[in-house]
Amino acid sequence: MSVTNERMGDVLARFRRLGSRKNREGMARFAITAERVFGVSLGDIRAEAKRLGRDHALALALWDTAWRERPS
Repeated sequence: MSVTNERMGDVLARFRRLGSRKNREGMARFAITAERVFGVSLGDIRAEAKRLGRDHALALALWDTAWRERPS
């Protein structure tokens, strides 16, 4: 397994833990809809992006997962 795939798996697992039903319901109230959504707050997404730093290969791999939340 490549380093990028390992990091991507770590990010997705972290978002799975950080997501909540309350956040998913809140997103729906603002017409933010997606089939694949964890329900992670924007603050948590920003913190994860800062922790990860810049990694273009990781960004592309996360984009391809089609999950709504992706650190950018």
